[in-house]
Amino acid sequence: MRPILLALATLFCLAIPARATVWTFHTSLDGSQEVPPTETPATGMAVAMVNDVTGQMIASGSYQNLRDVGGEAHVHCCAPPGEENAFQLVVMPTTGGTSGTFSGQVTADNVHVQLVLNGMSYINVHSAFAPGGEIRGQLVNPTAPANSGDYNGDGHVDAADYVTWRNGKEQIFGEVDYGTWRAHFGESAGGNGSQFAGVPEPSELALMLLCTAVFHSLFTRARALSASRTSGRA
Repeated sequence: MRPILLALATLFCLAIPARATVWTFHTSLDGSQEVPPTETPATGMAVAMVNDVTGQMIASGSYQNLRDVGGEAHVHCCAPPGEENAFQLVVMPTTGGTSGTFSGQVTADNVHVQLVLNGMSYINVHSAFAPGGEIRGQLVNPTAPANSGDYNGDGHVDAADYVTWRNGKEQIFGEVDYGTWRAHFGESAGGNGSQFAGVPEPSELALMLLCTAVFHSLFTRARALSASRTSGRA
């Protein structure tokens, strides 16, 4: 009976959900970051968001003044600044033309999530002028929400965070996150608040304490039973 209880307790405790943090990258794109650098007047801006538990990642941005019509844009992984990697983690169709926008999403495995969070990925916009990439921007220095509901990481829970939630709904965020935004609307905090990202909610803390108590009780009973059997043999 005790082995069954121990197995059930283990399954119960493993079922406690991990706290997720949605990390946000902001990057600028230009030809100087390409490998080798590209002579172009083109520039761009991009935002990428990564959920470090589910692996969901979305990226979007804009570009202007390409030397020729745009092709696809990609999030490439994994390479630091000054190096390149052909692997396309996220494929993002562009709107074409010499100026336009792009967006895309993917569910990445934990290995690639960690590499992305460690600055080992970049966004590359390809064009007919530079098929290997005309402008590039490295995804570095991600920020975590300053406080609950601050989904764009600017230190304030406001309407901009609702827009971020809506754009990432079902890819990065869910209905629970909308409720969090409503509950904390109007709050502000200094810094990026990443030190608070892993603090458990009260309900999760209660579950952890319950698991600890269950395991302690089972362990104590197992030791008592073992001692009893040993003394019986003696």
